[in-house]
Amino acid sequence: MAEIIFCPCGEAIETARTDVLEAVHCPVCRTELDLDLTINGQRRRGFLTITGGPDRIGERLLLPVGKDLTVGSLEGSWLYLLDDSVAAQHCTFRLAADGRLEVFVGSSYGGKPSESTASNVIQPNQVLRIGSFQLRYSIEDVAPSPVVIAPPSGARAAMPRAPVLQSITRKPSPFDALMKNRFQIARTILIVLGALLAVDHLLRGVRNPDGFDPYNAFWAVAFPAAYLTVARRIGLAGGGWNYSACGLALLAAMVETIFSQPTAGIAMLLTSGALFALLQKNAYAPLVSVGTLVSTAAGVVLAISLVRGAPPERKPTESAPTTTSAADAV
Repeated sequence: MAEIIFCPCGEAIETARTDVLEAVHCPVCRTELDLDLTINGQRRRGFLTITGGPDRIGERLLLPVGKDLTVGSLEGSWLYLLDDSVAAQHCTFRLAADGRLEVFVGSSYGGKPSESTASNVIQPNQVLRIGSFQLRYSIEDVAPSPVVIAPPSGARAAMPRAPVLQSITRKPSPFDALMKNRFQIARTILIVLGALLAVDHLLRGVRNPDGFDPYNAFWAVAFPAAYLTVARRIGLAGGGWNYSACGLALLAAMVETIFSQPTAGIAMLLTSGALFALLQKNAYAPLVSVGTLVSTAAGVVLAISLVRGAPPERKPTESAPTTTSAADAV
């Protein structure tokens, strides 16, 4: 099962197994992250578990050793907690090699721990509160690798080959930028399409010859409000919010079709598939590229349909009664 380690730069590093690794390299900032503690000669590691809060309950994060790990509501933080009770740069963690976890408070004013920043030492199994969230610090032993027993002398039993770990460093790929920013791309898509749908229904309400109807007024407010709310929540740990984004696009497709706007309905249907490709936890780079192109094309189609727009309907004018002479009647 794949495990995710977060770099201080905010990058999520996915590894197949962490028990056989002592360090990993971040492919973005090229930083080496040490994972093991040096306590009594045994392999141990520090973890933070979210035990309470508005969301992400039960999520467990492996603490890299000797790095400044920022916590806050600012996107790109090592621990990103999106809540009004959490400051942009709420605090900073630093795990020492001997297992001491220091918490530097006041980072919102200085950015990084400094001499003037107050610090506290958190003990194992101690619970700390950050805004509305509760986190528990723990130290756990690393499960030892399987022991290979040598065959008896004189026997030629086949020895299992030891696993060879290849270097995780690789050449940059043109898909790296899309994969790194795919959640930001999805947020932009939601916000832009929500605004376009609001303008669409406002214009339809204005063009209505019978006056501004309440249905268009409702969707002109509901679409941008819902899209903005979901856009703030989607991400690597978004869970159900990621699927809600796809559901909103499907809802918009049905609404546009009901309002006799098949072009906009098809555009939103394509957007739903594009968001599904972008918001997968284990996303596939070519699908992310296709999803980005499809969602961009859908936005352009929706914008063009707004610019063209249907001309305002006119009520039929009553024609003046015509009089016929007696000669014409004959």
